[in-house]
Amino acid sequence: MSQNKTTDQKKATDSPALRLFFADPEIAGFLRHSEPHLLECRDKLTDISAPAVDAAGIKQLRETTADIFPGQDAIALFRPTLVQALRADLASASRVPDLSVDDLVYFQLAIVIMRLASDYLSARDLFEAHKEAFIKAYPRVLSFNPLTGAVSWEKARRQMAEILEEGFRERYDDMAIENSEHFRDSRLANEALMISMMLIDQDKPQLPTSDGLEFEQECEGLLSEAGFIVERTPISGDFGADLLARRNDLTYAIQCKHYGTPVGVSAVQEVAAGCLHYAADCAVVVASSGFTAQARRLAESNSVLLIDPSELGRLEDLARALL
Repeated sequence: MSQNKTTDQKKATDSPALRLFFADPEIAGFLRHSEPHLLECRDKLTDISAPAVDAAGIKQLRETTADIFPGQDAIALFRPTLVQALRADLASASRVPDLSVDDLVYFQLAIVIMRLASDYLSARDLFEAHKEAFIKAYPRVLSFNPLTGAVSWEKARRQMAEILEEGFRERYDDMAIENSEHFRDSRLANEALMISMMLIDQDKPQLPTSDGLEFEQECEGLLSEAGFIVERTPISGDFGADLLARRNDLTYAIQCKHYGTPVGVSAVQEVAAGCLHYAADCAVVVASSGFTAQARRLAESNSVLLIDPSELGRLEDLARALL
């Protein structure tokens, strides 16, 4: 990238109005949650053209955003600091007669949220068309905090943006020619963030490593050392549990996952079903590489215990605290 281009981009992103076109994780998450309705409203978002900057245009925008985001103040999603900067910028500029600063702020934010929704649908189409390829990039893009399970979304955005530029450079270059460099850069950044969020819901990249059976045997040994009576379930047709462990008056249905990435929701669903099948008292997933945030939320609502192998010796105490 030339020095001139870098300078031009910096000047563009200095503008409060233009910075808004780069979605943050909260807005991207909101759009992901709103996906079913956005698909129904695709026709309204396909060709976004700004209405006239007047009272009639404001009225039109309010009606359109109410249709696309029913019962939700989508405008309130924008970070207050960016909204304040936009407000100050508009207040210092020449204003349209008969429109207040509040009207102009709303006008700008409504245009932006619809453009971000359009970016989301564009990202979804790209993800669906190349899902298997994106899934292979899962370990390169997503990294998890080992304590909280949280994803660094800005890091994920950077990593995915590199992948998109490598694989679809002509697509984004065409955007710059047909629209503008800012359109290209913001759509690339938004699609990178949104596709990263779509990846988090995929269980396919969570493939067992070749020594998965050894990990199961390791867990069995740790349980036996801690005084549990351990029984292996059939390798084929285990009904969601690899091990059944008993000590005192409790029985545990345990699934052992030795993955290269954090374990997702499918393991929680499977072991919860296994716990019912084996009439166990507690469902447990033991993982060597942690759990996704979605898995932790599902486990909490289903009373499934998620632990590290080092915690197997304290399994009974952890289970009784959960139960």
